[in-house]
Amino acid sequence: MPSPENHFDRAVNDKEFGENTCERTDQVWAVICYFYAAMHFVCACLRKDGRYSEVEVSTKRHRKILDLVDDLYTDISEEYASLFNHGWIARYDPNWRPIGMILQLSRARVRKIKKYSQARLGV
Repeated sequence: MPSPENHFDRAVNDKEFGENTCERTDQVWAVICYFYAAMHFVCACLRKDGRYSEVEVSTKRHRKILDLVDDLYTDISEEYASLFNHGWIARYDPNWRPIGMILQLSRARVRKIKKYSQARLGV
């Protein structure tokens, strides 16, 4: 079972890959990386708070995480919901492109979620 630290480390890797590689080569994948980074930052918090088991038994894990963020981590719920939605669209709509400020907003949102998780995890 992954630890909070494992999730946090994966999140950092996803975020850095989005920033350092995907933003230059494929902005759609950058948005996807930012969503997965946010998801792992949140999963680290859920593990630390003893709530991740609710995700493990769910048949709709991404939706369950979204609901838990909405219930437990209201300071980042708007940011997470936005990344969730843009990540879903980026994965499943072959015509979607991150126009305008979406890429910059996604980067800022994942950074806020990272800071939030750092504070909760004490790292």
